[in-house]
Order: sequence, then structure tokens, then C-alpha cells
Amino acid sequence: MNLRSVLQGCIACALLVGGPLAAGAQMTPPYPPPAAPPPGTEARERYDQTHVVGEISAIQGLSLQLSNGRVVFLHHGTVINPTGTKLQPGMRIAVLGSPSGTDAIDANEIDVGPRLDAEPGAGISDRYHATHAYGTIASVQGSSLQLDSGRVIFMHPGTVIAPTGTTLQPGMRIDVLGTPASNDAITANVVTVAGTSATGQ
Repeated sequence: MNLRSVLQGCIACALLVGGPLAAGAQMTPPYPPPAAPPPGTEARERYDQTHVVGEISAIQGLSLQLSNGRVVFLHHGTVINPTGTKLQPGMRIAVLGSPSGTDAIDANEIDVGPRLDAEPGAGISDRYHATHAYGTIASVQGSSLQLDSGRVIFMHPGTVIAPTGTTLQPGMRIDVLGTPASNDAITANVVTVAGTSATGQ
């Protein structure tokens, strides 16, 4: 076998082996990295698993259902504020607990607000009132807003607004969870937008 034959054989082998590999490499596009969740999404999901605010629609044994469909389980160590309060349908509550099953919460603490059919200001838990607010936005000015009740809400860079990306505007109904500020105001940690009133549209 002469040198020319050997070289031709090597070239043929290289084409047979290298050709499909090269073609295969060109046919397989690089996979893009997974998209990052919108800012605040993870924080909101963690919050939703351990906190909920809403009205009680039904009670059965040691569980209750809120008007938004969330189920809350009570246990013998659950703290209810004000002490001695008997939970009833129509009460507005704020729940702190731990995740349980599908979108349910095991309640460690329940702060009771007013019944929906109660007179304004009747039976409001001071603890609930100091850290929670619910109402319609009357005005927005910079990083603060005022509810139709006159209550002032202060925002900060870490405030989570749900749904993510929502721009707060007058007429929106919101739930607020935060910490007490001066003059009955609240510094908001989480603001959940519930809807828009007819006058705000």
C-alpha cells in the first residue's frame, strides 16, 4: 500500500466520523437559562404560605374557610386575639402560621378584626388594628398613601406588593400587613390589591 492510499483512507475515515458529529453539534441550539421570577415573587409566595387576611365564611370543628377559599386549621396552641374571642362567620381575621397541604395554613396566631356586620369600630382587636389595615386608596403621594378611612400607609423599598408589578392607584381596595407607625399609621411590609372600586375606575 502506497502513501497516497493511506492518506485517502484517513481522509475518508475523518469525514465519516467527524461529519455527523459536526452536523449534530450545529443542529442542537444552546438552551437559554431559566427565566428569573419577577421581583418580589418569591417573597410573596413565602408570605402566602404563612399569612392570610380575609373574612370567615364557614367554620367546621377546628378548621375554617375564608371568603377567598383559603382553609385555616386551628390547633390547641393557636393564640386568638383578643383572648377569649369565639370565631364566627363574618369576622375579618389575620392569620400567622405554617403551610399545611394545598394552600392551607396551620394557624399559630389569629388576630380578630371587626365582623362585617358590626358597627364601625366595634370589637376591633387593638393588636390587629395596629398592624393591619383594609380599605380603598384615597390618594397616593410618593412612598405613602392614604385610605378612605384617613389611615396613612408608609411604603419602604422592601414592601411586597401583590400582584407583583402593580402600581398602587386611588380607588384600589387593599389589605395591608405591617408594623405600627406614629399617629395610627402603618409601615407596610405587604400590600395585597383586592380590586378597584367603581369610583376609582
